[in-house]
Amino acid sequence: MKPYNSQPDLQSMFRKYLNGTATPEEKRLVEALYDRFEEQPDILNSYSEQEKQSLEYRMESYLKNHIQHPTPTLPLTGWARWRQRLSWRHIAAASVLVACLGGGYFYLNTHKQPTLQTQITSQDLTPGGDHAILTLSDGSKIMLDNVSNGMLAKQGEMTIHKVEQGLVAYSGKGLFAENQFNTITAPTGGKYSVVLPDGSRAWLNAESSLKFPTAFAQNERKVAITGEVYFEIAPDKQKPFLVDVQGVQTIKVLGTHFNVNAYGDEAAVTTTLLEGSVIISSAHTDAKAIRLKPGDQASLSSKGAIQVEKDVNTEKVIAWKNGFFQFEKANIKTVMRQLSRWYNVEVAYEGAPSDRTFSGKIARNVNASEALEILQFTGVNFRVEQVGNGAKRGRIVVTTP
Repeated sequence: MKPYNSQPDLQSMFRKYLNGTATPEEKRLVEALYDRFEEQPDILNSYSEQEKQSLEYRMESYLKNHIQHPTPTLPLTGWARWRQRLSWRHIAAASVLVACLGGGYFYLNTHKQPTLQTQITSQDLTPGGDHAILTLSDGSKIMLDNVSNGMLAKQGEMTIHKVEQGLVAYSGKGLFAENQFNTITAPTGGKYSVVLPDGSRAWLNAESSLKFPTAFAQNERKVAITGEVYFEIAPDKQKPFLVDVQGVQTIKVLGTHFNVNAYGDEAAVTTTLLEGSVIISSAHTDAKAIRLKPGDQASLSSKGAIQVEKDVNTEKVIAWKNGFFQFEKANIKTVMRQLSRWYNVEVAYEGAPSDRTFSGKIARNVNASEALEILQFTGVNFRVEQVGNGAKRGRIVVTTP
């Protein structure tokens, strides 16, 4: 059987199944997908019968509006066949499948009953992208998304090149000099990657910055960050790599892969280790340094205490780097903070924010309306509005059922 590994393949196959043009092989595969979902735990068993009917109605409307209508003369094919064999389990499966085809999947972890009536009314908001500003040691700025590939500038003996969209690199051999620092900043709705003078690479999420010398000192490699940055550090036993996290924490490494989340609106600074070993030190003098192993996540509270969680889901932690939002039992405010940074929007709540928790994955390359539509399958309702000032592109209002 032909493998269907990509989203376009699945979209095409699913549409063909619903409009009656799928091959016998494709029909078997679609029905196998439904059956596979039926084998899974019932993640939607908290819905009432009325809510199940509401979801069924919404799913029918969604499929009919987004997928070509079937040919009426084909009995028991396309929509008719799908509708005839429809069970509540298949409705649940279809909701997840359509969400997957739309750019991700999402489901609800809650014992409370969701409502499913309010539809999204929105101006559409495009996703963020490869946007960043490079500030040189003399204070001059380069808008990286507006320049062509090639050499951008020289900093002493180091040359800066834009290698490709979303990536700049430093090359050459220079000597460390006082006050010779560069800063790369990814704004709200932006991301970027940089190869540092020692060959280490860093990925910046939205609302993040990385400050580094144009050439590292002889005894150490020290940088400073804000926001969220993922590092892959080039090994050098003679020069430990030090990350200053907003003056509250220092991370010491020799060669490793790790992620640092230090947004000011998050409850703690988290450092997650994927490979190698790092030592976490708090700025509080009485705090003990902590060594992490792969799979460990250190959380630094505002009071300087460090707690370590073992065997965290590192795929979820760096999902942003790989082009996804991914959550595990996250509350609505956690979800919306990530969306607000990426789509450059304000977030407001009508009524008390829901205490439901969410798990799932959504592609970051979809428009805001698609991401919200996927979330809305869980029963949370949204409205997108324009805002008066030019700083934000819009406002997402989360409405409490």
